[in-house]
Amino acid sequence: MATQTQAGNLGSNNAQVLMDVADTTAISATVTGTFTATLTFQILYDTAEGWVAAPCYTRAGAPTTNSLTAPGNRFIDPKGAVAVRALMTPYTSGSAECTFSGSPAIGVAAGGGGGGGGAVTVADGADVTQGAIADASVVGDTAGTLSAKLRGLTRIFGDVWNSANHYLTVGLATTLNEANDTVSGHIGGFSKVVNLVLTRPANVTPYTAGDEITDFNGTLAQRTFAGCARVAGGSGVITGAVDILSDNPATLPSLKLYVFDTDPSTAGDNAPWAPSDAQLATALGVINLSGGEIGTTGTTGNVFFDSGPVQIPFTCLGGTTNLYFNLVTRTAFTAGASSSTHTLRLRLEQN
Repeated sequence: MATQTQAGNLGSNNAQVLMDVADTTAISATVTGTFTATLTFQILYDTAEGWVAAPCYTRAGAPTTNSLTAPGNRFIDPKGAVAVRALMTPYTSGSAECTFSGSPAIGVAAGGGGGGGGAVTVADGADVTQGAIADASVVGDTAGTLSAKLRGLTRIFGDVWNSANHYLTVGLATTLNEANDTVSGHIGGFSKVVNLVLTRPANVTPYTAGDEITDFNGTLAQRTFAGCARVAGGSGVITGAVDILSDNPATLPSLKLYVFDTDPSTAGDNAPWAPSDAQLATALGVINLSGGEIGTTGTTGNVFFDSGPVQIPFTCLGGTTNLYFNLVTRTAFTAGASSSTHTLRLRLEQN
């Protein structure tokens, strides 16, 4: 296969000679003429990145600069590129003749490994030295010979390969970034139940429909589900809830658990629940707790409420793992005992 060539005369600022790389494995650039200017050799790997400095070598195979200010030559390594060019800038006077010669893939390239240039025909069965086998390994987006790149890949593979049992060992750091919705590490599969015991005031004052149920002081801790996410600012899905009432009132209430990602504050026990627009803007969903499974009857008895399956996605805010709630009765009832408790259990799937 014939050597590919491209030549041109450069005699002005920003004048260029360009050659498609095609299947060439090495490119020789020769510059002649009388000129006062700088010729820079550039290479194009993809149009998004644009032209960058070409990896250049002397004819002896040593790395060198990618520019000439006088007649001379360069070898260019075109691996992975689509085109090369010689660009004249800045220009003062004179003209330069630049000739690119490309060795096709059927030959053995010169460039990083040392000297030559042009195509080489290898007879069937002949041994050919493919370049230095002792080149230091190269890892990442760093220039290097083919041997160096292969040694770099071997080193990476050796770090994760269990040679005794023949499998890859991959360790993942668990890092959760909710800002851009990316998760590295274990994703999903973490089931958890968070608990909270809400103690009512020491009275048996009747509740009317729409009243809130809180502790005596309406404290923040008594309306906070802590540890809902695995990490601060984490996320997950609420899949259900349970409420165990420590007494057995004559009339069972129909309850609703309103869940928020921000503390909604409280109206206070036995006060009408009337949240503002701003409070409801932080609501995640509502869980119905009705029906009731009677446990032990009487004022020292208990009642069990289960929401059944729900699906409420959540993300914890404010650098916490917390969610918040208001417990509201939607039917009138009277507690069967003073200072009775609501044991709330929230079922979660964590990311």
